[in-house]
Amino acid sequence: MATNRPPEYIVTDNPHGIMFFGPGGPKEADDGTQFRLAVASNSTFKYKTDGSKMEHVQGPYHITCGHNLQKNRDKPSKEDIAFSLNAKTGDLVFNAQGGNIKFLCKNMYIETQGEKKTNGCFMLSSNGAVVVHSGEQLTLTGTKVCIKGTAEVNIVTDHFINIVGEVQKGGSPLSTLLKSLGIPFADVIAGVTESCK
Repeated sequence: MATNRPPEYIVTDNPHGIMFFGPGGPKEADDGTQFRLAVASNSTFKYKTDGSKMEHVQGPYHITCGHNLQKNRDKPSKEDIAFSLNAKTGDLVFNAQGGNIKFLCKNMYIETQGEKKTNGCFMLSSNGAVVVHSGEQLTLTGTKVCIKGTAEVNIVTDHFINIVGEVQKGGSPLSTLLKSLGIPFADVIAGVTESCK
């Protein structure tokens, strides 16, 4: 348990860096820092009185872990967690405005769960192209599935297109076909558009 000490308590201070407890400055500049470690390269981390931790790394930041997960085990576990990031409350933000974010793995599972109907959503937004490519089967399922293109929608294949279901409303080029089959439709696209907001 920490005991009361003077405003600053330096653990070490040398040309390579400094480690100390306390605010580390004049009283008017106290930002609530309780512990600070700073090295000559100007990389730092500190703990504050509100329970937060701030870390600043000047260069690349690499974490390597999980080397001995199978050590002293007769059978491998179903899930070997080498690195876990758990936020009990609040959000997780990955921000790389000047670069890319890459996830390289054997398999990827993304699951969202929410207590209310407004939660549990998975949203993907882009101001550029969105490309989904699968080397095998690509499956899109949902209670209601909407495909909407403000300019056009293209379905291209070298093989068959199978559509199973009831066509309720349609516009050109289905209009002539639906009329010849005697299938009633009122508004060409309004009904589909309303259901696809």
